[in-house]
Amino acid sequence: MLLSKKVVFLSFLFVSFFVVSSILAQTPATTPQTPQTQEMSKPRLEGLKEFHDVVYPVWHMAYAEKDYQAIRDAVPAFNEKMELIQNAELPGFYREKKEDFEKKREALAKAVLDLEEKSKGTDNEALLKVTENLHTAYEQLVRVFVLRVKELESFHLVLYPLWHEALPNKDYKAIKASTPALQEKMDVLMKVELSDKSKEIAPKFTEKRKALKASVADLVKACNGKDNKKIEEQLDKMHTAYQELDAVFETE
Repeated sequence: MLLSKKVVFLSFLFVSFFVVSSILAQTPATTPQTPQTQEMSKPRLEGLKEFHDVVYPVWHMAYAEKDYQAIRDAVPAFNEKMELIQNAELPGFYREKKEDFEKKREALAKAVLDLEEKSKGTDNEALLKVTENLHTAYEQLVRVFVLRVKELESFHLVLYPLWHEALPNKDYKAIKASTPALQEKMDVLMKVELSDKSKEIAPKFTEKRKALKASVADLVKACNGKDNKKIEEQLDKMHTAYQELDAVFETE
């Protein structure tokens, strides 16, 4: 009888522990939660990857091995993927690159048409030449979406939603929440050393990078206060400083 009571008591303790543990596991933490930083993923242009899936084997195998038939056989796929690129809308993230994008997209479309035309003939040397031109046109289009300094692009991925969403919506809480991420990205950017290929723009890059760092510090200072108008002004100045730093590479 005594043993039975002990079993019941131990069973009660086990069940109680299980129930309490389950409740605690499902209860949200009561510690204050910091707002989530608005950081976006880099947008992609519809069709670029798909086009690459066709151009890669053509360039690295068919062209290299002078497999003329394989090049001719790829023409329908090139037309199909080019149609995806032609119908794609440029993501707003790249709005400042629109003119360059349209120019490079047109050049790639022409290269595909040239390939199709030469594929119908018998001049294999001409076929190789237009294949080379197509590959070059594709690479130039891809470069529109690739910053020369990835750390600057990383900074932009935090800045973009602040400038295009938080600021227009006067979401000062989101702006304030993003300042640690901006400082972190800026600290990494300050450690970047340009390659020898970019040494001519190095002095300008250093100057504009220093200005961007100062503008980040000014925004942080404004976010520590209560003047929302000041926050708007400093975010505007920081955005301008970013544009000026990015523009340095346009003269490269």
